[in-house]
Amino acid sequence: MTTSQLALEASSTTLLTRAVELDTNKRYTEALACYQEGLNQLLTVIKNLKDAGKQSKFRTKATEYMERAEKLKCHIEQEKQTGKYHEELFIEENSVNHGYEKVFGRFLDEFVVVVEIEDPYIRNIHQICNFVRCCELLVKRCKRLEEIHLITTENTNSSDGAKLHLEKLTASLLARNIKLDISYSTSLHDREIRLDNGWVIKIGRGLDYFKSAEKFSLGYFDFDLRPCLETTVNVFHRKFTKTLRHNLMDSFVHLLLLKRPTPTDVVSIPFIKISSANMASTSGNIEDHRRKWDRDEYERLANERIQAEFDAIEAGKSGLPAIKREFLKQRDYKVDLESKLGKSLVITKTTPQSQSGGYYCNVCDCVVKDSINFLDHINGKKHQRNLGMSMRIERSSLDQVKKRFEVIKKKQEEKSAEYNFDQRMQELREEEEKVKEYRREKRKERKRKAAEALEEFNDVDPEMAAVMGFEGFGSAKR
Repeated sequence: MTTSQLALEASSTTLLTRAVELDTNKRYTEALACYQEGLNQLLTVIKNLKDAGKQSKFRTKATEYMERAEKLKCHIEQEKQTGKYHEELFIEENSVNHGYEKVFGRFLDEFVVVVEIEDPYIRNIHQICNFVRCCELLVKRCKRLEEIHLITTENTNSSDGAKLHLEKLTASLLARNIKLDISYSTSLHDREIRLDNGWVIKIGRGLDYFKSAEKFSLGYFDFDLRPCLETTVNVFHRKFTKTLRHNLMDSFVHLLLLKRPTPTDVVSIPFIKISSANMASTSGNIEDHRRKWDRDEYERLANERIQAEFDAIEAGKSGLPAIKREFLKQRDYKVDLESKLGKSLVITKTTPQSQSGGYYCNVCDCVVKDSINFLDHINGKKHQRNLGMSMRIERSSLDQVKKRFEVIKKKQEEKSAEYNFDQRMQELREEEEKVKEYRREKRKERKRKAAEALEEFNDVDPEMAAVMGFEGFGSAKR
């Protein structure tokens, strides 16, 4: 195999290993994306292999991964159809590898036409830069993108510089036939990104969840390398978002073609009732882009679902057993904080996250940059929950305390019984004898070296000694 083929094999192995880790942690959409990318590379490797045995082995593994990816895809689609899909990503303080593409890039596809972004803090320079990076990702991923709607708050204390920058961005997007609509709200607080393919991404801190980086330092341009602030990302899928848009588009198509819908067309199209009050804009503007939903209809569906869950619990048929966590336990292993100190590590694009710089937690699948934050993480609530433990300590009973005292007392008695005074004195005498013997050996060694030096001096030629100004040592008389 050539070097490029070996590199492709290593890359596919890394991606599929990552997919299994994400699948285990129930991060299904990320796992599915890794499965698909890893399988594409693995199939290319199999195609170029000449070893029949290895090729058969790889085909077997590829089939297993394909079956798992199909099951994941069906599970995600089923959850989307029932409107119950929810995925949560917790971003640790100072963690990296959480750029926009990694966080929500997998939900951007060729079916996205309209994107709505609600973020109250798109007004300072760095926040506008974050929004520009988000728009760049949308343009690259969404080939049919037509509209981006931004809802934010207006900073009355600043100059018109922010609006000028946003106007430049609007002109840049318009050159690509993409309309950027900006509206301002005085009461906006929530942050979320809504895609018309049904996905809703809610980021606790909005788009501005990165720490500041100095110029000409890593992470200044590439957000995957920039440390993050602690935040939570929740992903939902709204079943009716795409359906509503399709209904409106079908109506427009019928009007444009001057064709009256037949009874068959009406039955085949899923319809959602929208009241006239909700269709009206709250601001009185007929060009308001915000979708309006029939609140009564959704409230009725929610009440029916809650009632069905209560009925299932009462009947003892609920498939959701109560989560019971263990009490907090003492760690039974030593935390490794020093094995990588003073060592250099080469990191490439294909390097797994577990082998990148910093301290990796295989339970929470995250990287923490320093030891203090790593200790805070493994002692924190999220890590303990992933281990199946709560933050509560088991309360000891009176009998357990008494037994503990008895065990400690027994140990102390065993220590006192084991202590033998005569044996200890004998050990001290032996140790003293060893010290004396060591000192005697040292004295003998010094005498031996002095004798050898004297013999060497006696071997010197007397005439040479006289020329050098010394003839001998000792008490000999002249």
